[in-house]
Amino acid sequence: MVKNSIGTVMALGVVQENGCVLWPRYVSEKGLACCKYQNKVVHVHRLLYERFVGPLGDGIVLYHRCGNPSCINWTHWEPGQPGQGRHRNRPKPSRIQRVLYRAAPAVTVTLDEVLRRTEPGAGGCLLWAGPDNGTGYGVTTWEKKQVLVHRLVYSLSVGEIPERHEIHHLCRVKRCCNPQHLDCVEVVKHRRIDAPKRDGETGRFLPAKGVVGNA
Repeated sequence: MVKNSIGTVMALGVVQENGCVLWPRYVSEKGLACCKYQNKVVHVHRLLYERFVGPLGDGIVLYHRCGNPSCINWTHWEPGQPGQGRHRNRPKPSRIQRVLYRAAPAVTVTLDEVLRRTEPGAGGCLLWAGPDNGTGYGVTTWEKKQVLVHRLVYSLSVGEIPERHEIHHLCRVKRCCNPQHLDCVEVVKHRRIDAPKRDGETGRFLPAKGVVGNA
């Protein structure tokens, strides 16, 4: 992402009437725009500022003067020292700004757009190249919510996932988004599939094939 100009990156966002440009992809629990850079999940506004404006010194924080944590409009950022009151006493978003933020169009993507963010892997796997949830499963933003990528891929390629059902990776690779490697199974059956297997002679648990997990 940082190979592009700051204008190119901002073009990815959803422009608001108040000048904010809202990041349409993964956001943190606090609403901060995030992306994956050098195999780490980082804040987009800080990454862009240090890339195109200048380095931020130790202890320097970057505030959103607009009050929208997912805004990637660099003119809305302001560096400062923590604890100086700059963050706590900055003007709060107006009622109109809050309404506009809530009314921002939900970001949706097509199956092809999701699969374009994957990398080929062994056995025909399509490995998610974006951020993960900390346990190995890829995540992205869909209709203003953080969702698991493989569940999203299944929904877009096959259809809605029934209640009390989970998506099982036939390849046992958590990052895989290949629709042909995904199977919708009942929760009870999924637990049974992923349950550790014992060796009939030694009684010891057998090593799992690939990466196992529930979703």
